[in-house]
Amino acid sequence: VYGFPKQLGEIDMPRTDEAPAHLQVSTETFDRHAPTSSVANHVVIEVDRVDVPAALDHAWAAPAAAHADLGEALLGVLDREGDVRAGVLFFEQLVEENLPMLLLKQFRDAHQQGAACYQAIISVDMSVLHFRGGGLLPDDYLVTLAPLDGEPISRELGIAGSTPSTLSFWIDFDFIVRLGDILWEWRGARG
Repeated sequence: VYGFPKQLGEIDMPRTDEAPAHLQVSTETFDRHAPTSSVANHVVIEVDRVDVPAALDHAWAAPAAAHADLGEALLGVLDREGDVRAGVLFFEQLVEENLPMLLLKQFRDAHQQGAACYQAIISVDMSVLHFRGGGLLPDDYLVTLAPLDGEPISRELGIAGSTPSTLSFWIDFDFIVRLGDILWEWRGARG
């Protein structure tokens, strides 16, 4: 309905009182696109801690606490990495309890390979219903994106191998997705 990119997958994320040591996302996909390829289960993203176990920080009881705490942490990241506007914007919107999204909705053309028969840009608001908590995680995580043709995240982001996370945190909240607005649409025409 909205154009959310989605597929089935498995998320391995332990829920304990410690900062997670390992997280991963896997799905059925292609390793390589080739005439002899078949779909198999592949790990797409892995996140690993490289230090000793640490207690899970439960510092945020409300979005405003997350915003204040992360403001300071993001300034440190800004000093190291440069631009962190997306992170700041996310938490400002979380405090306002409204998280807008801009999505591309499209349907593949049945007649012309690689083309779309319909495209639309959809604006959707998510409203926070209940914020249960959150906190910073240790800064010793390594993120590994698998180089898969079926899930080209690594290629499209230009990230190879393992990369240290810039800022790690967890949040737990419920939200509702509101009705969307069509900002632009195009229907393919054949002549």
